[in-house]
Amino acid sequence: MWKVLTDFQLYKYWNPFIIGIAGAPIRGEKIEIELRTAAQKTRVYRPTITKVDPPTELRWYGKAILPLILDGEHIFTIHENEEHDTIFTQKEIFKGLGAYLGNARMFDDIRISFQMMNSSLKLRAESNE
Repeated sequence: MWKVLTDFQLYKYWNPFIIGIAGAPIRGEKIEIELRTAAQKTRVYRPTITKVDPPTELRWYGKAILPLILDGEHIFTIHENEEHDTIFTQKEIFKGLGAYLGNARMFDDIRISFQMMNSSLKLRAESNE
């Protein structure tokens, strides 16, 4: 799963949420991410990779153009349980005014988009085994 998660060039072929990433999974690297949410909203943002710990954790942190508006840390973790199943977790920690002013529809769209990506990642990883 780690190989699929960190092969940014191939996201456009399997990922319905993060439809493109320019850059490499290297700590300190500024990357460019193109998103398309479940509600078909698109946007581009430019976070910095903050942690690369193969094969268990990848993080990036993005800031809004204006300070304190909406910053986000995106975290992916991969762990194996006692039954040797792979457990993948994806989360976003929002900070700033936008985190408090965002509406339920926006957060539902993000949650559904994460679920779409998670399902696609599972299929992609299983097909590459």
